Amino acid sequence: MTEGFRIDGHFIPISYDTNNDRKLQSTELSIFCRDNDLKYDNKTNKIISAAGDYSDYDSENKLDDEKYSLENLKKRYPEAKYTIDNSNGTITVINKETGKKVITIVKDKDGTFIDMYDDNGKSVYFRNYDKNGNLLFYDKDNQRHYPLAENIYKAVSVKKGGCIATTDVNKLVMNVKRITPENILDLATYYEEEYGESLIEAIENEWGLDKNIKQKLIQHINKCAYEAMQGNKNSPNCKIDKDFKQGDTGDCWFLASIAAVQRSPKGQEILNSMITDNHDGTYTVKFKGANKEYKVDSLEILTAKNLAKGDLDVKILEIAAKKHFSIMGINGGNPATGLELLCGTGDKWKNVVRAYSSKPDPKEIKKLLNNKNIAMTASIDPLSKLWGYIVKDVPKDADYKEDVGTAHAYAVVDIDDNNIYLKNPWRTDKTIAIPLDIFNEYWGTVQYTEIT
Repeated sequence: MTEGFRIDGHFIPISYDTNNDRKLQSTELSIFCRDNDLKYDNKTNKIISAAGDYSDYDSENKLDDEKYSLENLKKRYPEAKYTIDNSNGTITVINKETGKKVITIVKDKDGTFIDMYDDNGKSVYFRNYDKNGNLLFYDKDNQRHYPLAENIYKAVSVKKGGCIATTDVNKLVMNVKRITPENILDLATYYEEEYGESLIEAIENEWGLDKNIKQKLIQHINKCAYEAMQGNKNSPNCKIDKDFKQGDTGDCWFLASIAAVQRSPKGQEILNSMITDNHDGTYTVKFKGANKEYKVDSLEILTAKNLAKGDLDVKILEIAAKKHFSIMGINGGNPATGLELLCGTGDKWKNVVRAYSSKPDPKEIKKLLNNKNIAMTASIDPLSKLWGYIVKDVPKDADYKEDVGTAHAYAVVDIDDNNIYLKNPWRTDKTIAIPLDIFNEYWGTVQYTEIT
């Protein structure tokens, strides 16, 4: 019994058995070809080729080491007309007459890069192969192409639109297996920019795939992303123990609450118990305040834009918080909400709020901060005269000047008779000393809770 056909050297399976000596009926072949993206000859009632055999990118899909070996290049570019320089992992062929490069071949730990030039020295052919010799990217006539991402796009046939998906599972599996820790970031970024969804979303949304196959493909992608993050000094370790900087998302309120909770030994324990490495390329975040868990994929972490830089565990918390708040998201919010979510304080947080004539009382703040389990945030009042105006009474040379002048949230870490000390989510590696008179003038709200 045979379950499929061999076409152009590739074995193509089918969903039902057929005897070698039994010819399928015309209607059976027609349906099979339609469902598997094959070409069918009505005259002979035979499958003649694969319609999408992914040879669109010529034979250069796989690196031919022999073709670009030094010995072969010497044959192609004779010494009488060309100079061949081979040094530091780079082979450069130069036209003696014009003095211009003809081709460069660079090999390093990440793969091989081949660049060819026209008579004017302009690059007209570029190929980027991974360390396994698979073509990842090419550029011709200023057109950028990512064969792997494009092939995955073709294989995830729900994108073809207008009809029920008939995914060629073999090709999809083959292409996803070509994803490695070395190329995952480039390919995933390109795919999302080009097609408006992540690789994982595309696979999850493909209704022509068996659930088990989906799970295995997604697991492979996440493992590649997971490995790509390892070795990075900021790679996730399920602890908030490194500095971070706010990205382009307006979630200072959430990041300030994280920095405020860090001040407390009990708070640090809470933060360090929130994230669990599932060892399958995913992480689980449990918010004590919501008593809910959220799974975060490594691919989400690796490709997330506009979120915090530095400690990747902070980014994991941001992604989980976005899932928690769903439609509302994390762009804008109240630091007290962050304290509640992280610590499970419910409505136990309190305000030291500026009224029309009152100001946050430094003595009260100092008394509160004597308790090491107090997590406290402070926010510049968006209704103050700062909103939309230049700060005029802060000395030009003050090292805290850039930290004053916008509606923004901070973590309060200490106070003395002259200054209050803050952590700005813009860069938590620095503690800012704000003179109390400046603080009293511009900061409108102090919020705190006791972590128990």
